[in-house]
Amino acid sequence: MTQKAARRVQLAAVATLLLAADPANVMAQGGEFTLRTDLEYQFSDVESKEKATGTKTNSDFSRFKQKYEVDLRQELLPFLEFRSGGLFELTDISTTTDGEDTDRDEKTHRVYAELNLNNPLYTAGTAYRRQTFEINFDGAPNRERHREEFRGLLNWRPVGFPTVDLDVDSTRIWDEDNTVDQTVDRVLLKSRYDYRDFAYDYSYTRNDTDKKIKDAGSLSQIHNVGLYYSTDYFEDRLQLTSSARFNYETLEPRGNEIVERPVSSFGTEFYYTIDGDPDTLELVPPALLTDINIGQGGGLNPVSVGLAFQFPTEVNKVHILLDAEVSVVDAVADDYVWTVSWSDDTDLDQAIWNSFTGVDVKATYNDIENRFEIQFPRVNGARFIKVATYPQVDAIEPIRTRQIRAFTTLDVSPGQKIEDFEQNYNLGLRWIISDKTETSYQGYFRYQDSQPFDITKKTLTNSISLQHDFNPKLVGNAKVLRTDTTETARSDLTYHSYTASLRADYLETLRQTLIYSGFHEDLGDLTSYSNSILLRTNADLYEGWSSNLDLGFIAKHLSEGGDATTANLRISTNVDPNPKLRFVIDYRFARNTQSGVSSWLDQYARFQGFWIPLRTLSFFAAVNLRHNERDGEGLKVSQNYSVNWAPFPDGSLRFSLGYNLVVDTMNNTTSALSPRIDWQITRTTLLTVLSNLGTTESDQVERDVKSVLLTFRTYY
Repeated sequence: MTQKAARRVQLAAVATLLLAADPANVMAQGGEFTLRTDLEYQFSDVESKEKATGTKTNSDFSRFKQKYEVDLRQELLPFLEFRSGGLFELTDISTTTDGEDTDRDEKTHRVYAELNLNNPLYTAGTAYRRQTFEINFDGAPNRERHREEFRGLLNWRPVGFPTVDLDVDSTRIWDEDNTVDQTVDRVLLKSRYDYRDFAYDYSYTRNDTDKKIKDAGSLSQIHNVGLYYSTDYFEDRLQLTSSARFNYETLEPRGNEIVERPVSSFGTEFYYTIDGDPDTLELVPPALLTDINIGQGGGLNPVSVGLAFQFPTEVNKVHILLDAEVSVVDAVADDYVWTVSWSDDTDLDQAIWNSFTGVDVKATYNDIENRFEIQFPRVNGARFIKVATYPQVDAIEPIRTRQIRAFTTLDVSPGQKIEDFEQNYNLGLRWIISDKTETSYQGYFRYQDSQPFDITKKTLTNSISLQHDFNPKLVGNAKVLRTDTTETARSDLTYHSYTASLRADYLETLRQTLIYSGFHEDLGDLTSYSNSILLRTNADLYEGWSSNLDLGFIAKHLSEGGDATTANLRISTNVDPNPKLRFVIDYRFARNTQSGVSSWLDQYARFQGFWIPLRTLSFFAAVNLRHNERDGEGLKVSQNYSVNWAPFPDGSLRFSLGYNLVVDTMNNTTSALSPRIDWQITRTTLLTVLSNLGTTESDQVERDVKSVLLTFRTYY
C-alpha cells in the first residue's frame, strides 16, 4: 500500500467512525454529542488618499465564513474513553480595488480520533489528527496544504516508586505543489521521585526535523537531571534548601540553514497592554500571553510581549507564537511594523530601553508554524527584551499572541555537532533569629561549556538578606548581592547590587515605604553604577477616597561615559463617592538629564470615570495626555468613551457604543466609532453585530474605514 493510499484509509476510518455515530444512541449510553455552527459575515469599505499626490484609492472587502464542528465522547469500558470529531470551514472572500475584482475561497477540513485510558495508577492514550487547508484564487492555481499528526502518551503513577511520563508525537506538513514537505518527530520522557527530604527529576527530549524539499533539518537531544535536598533544624528556626541541575544538549544540523539555538536562560514572560505604560505591565506563566491581541479588536494602542532573563543573555532572534487561523494572519502579516527593545537594568519597572527599528529589524511570518520570526542585531547582555507593534484593525479576526521564545543564531558547517553542557548548583539558608528578625543566604554557581566553539562561562552569585520588625508598624528589609562572571574571550564581569527598604504603617489609612537601591558593575575597563531612592505614600483620606504619591530620584554613571539622572513624581487618586460612581486621576512627571544632551521632560496624565446609574446601564470615559519633550512630539491626547445598555435583567440583549481617538508615538492619528449589539437568542444561540466607522491619518496617507461584522453562533 502506498503512503498516499494509507492516508486515505486512515481518513476513511475516522470518517466512518463519525458517520456511524448515532447522536441519540451515544447520549442514551451516557456519551456526549456536540454540534456547533458559526456563520460570520464581514464587509468593509476603505478610502485612502496620498497626501503628496492627492491620489485616491477605493477598496471594498467582504467575507462570508461558515464553520461546522461535531464532537462526540463515549465511554467504551470503565476508564476507557473514545473521542472523535471533525470540522469543516468554508470562507468566501471578495475584494474590489478601483473597480478590479478579486475572489478567493478558503476551505479547512479537520478530523481527529482519540482513545484514552485513565485510572488512578496510570493513563495511556493515542490520537490521530489530520487537517487540510485549501485556497482557491481566481485565475491562479489552487494551493492545498496538509497537516497530519500521530500521538501516543503513557503516564505511570506508582505508589512509592518514580513517576514516568512518556509523550511521543509525529507531525508531517506538506502541500500539493511540493514546496513544503516537513516531518517533525518528538519524544519526551520525564520521571520524578520524592523521598522524605530528597527529590530527583529527569527528562529526555528528542526533536528530529526533516525538511525534505530543502534537504535540511536537525536532530536535537536534551538530557536534564535535577537533585534536591531540603530540611530544617532547631524546630524550623534554621532551614536549608539545596539543588543541583545538569543539562546536556546536542544539536546536529543538516543542510545549509542557519541554526537557531534557544537561549540558555529561558526567561519569564511579560507583556504591556499599552507599551511603555508601567501600569499595564503583567508577568505571566509560560505560554499565557493571550491577553495581547494584535488583530481585530486589539485596540489602537501599541502592545508588547517580552522576556525577563535571570542572567545577562545573548540574543538576536525571537519567535512570537500565535493563536489564530493562518489565513487570518497571512492577510495582514506584511502590515506589522515591529520595534525590538532591550535593557540591561535589573528592575523591569525602572528599565531604560534601547531599541532597534526599521532596517535593523527583519520580521517574517512563518505560516507553517504560525509564528512571527523577528531577527535583530546581536545583544550580548540583555536582562529584558520586548517586541512591540500596533494591532491591525483591518484584520478580519482577533490575532492573539501565545508565547515568545528567544534564540541566538549560529552559522555552522553541515554535519557539525553542537554540544552544550550546563551545571547549576544552589544553596539556601534561612535563619529565624527571633520573632522579629530573620536573615537568609543564597548561593548560586553556574558552569556552561559550548563546543565546538570552545566557550566556557562561569557565574557565581552570593546574596545575603535581612528582615527586622522594629515594632508592629515599622518593618525594615536589606539585601546585598554579588555576581562574578568569567567567559572565554570576554572581559570579566563583577556586579554588585544592594537594596534597603523601610515600611511604616502609621495608621490603618496611612502607609509609607522608603526604598533605596543601587548597583555597581565592572566589565573589564568599563564601569557603570546607579543609585536610586523612592518614597511611596499610600493614604485612604476618606471612605471611598484613596491617594498615592511617589517621589523618586535616580542617578546613573553610564559604561560608555557620562552621567544621567531622572527625577520622578507620580500622584494618583481614586474617588468612589458611591458604588455607582468612580473617578481615577493619575499624573506622572520625569525630568531627565544626560551628559552631552539637553535635559528633557516626560509627562503623562490619565483621567477616567465610571458611572453605573442603573444595573443595566453603564458609562465609561477616559482621557490620556502624553508629552515627551525628547521626542519632540508635543502634547498628544487620546480619548476613549463607551456606553453599555442591557435592557433586560437577564442580559440576553446588550447594546454598546464606543469611541476612541489615539495618537501614537509616530504621530499617526486613529479614531473609531464602534456600535455593537449582542443578542443571546436562546441558551445555545448568539447573534453579534459590530460596526466600525474610523479614520487613520499619518504624514503620508489618510484612510476612511467603514466596516460591519455579523456573527451567528449556535450549538446542539
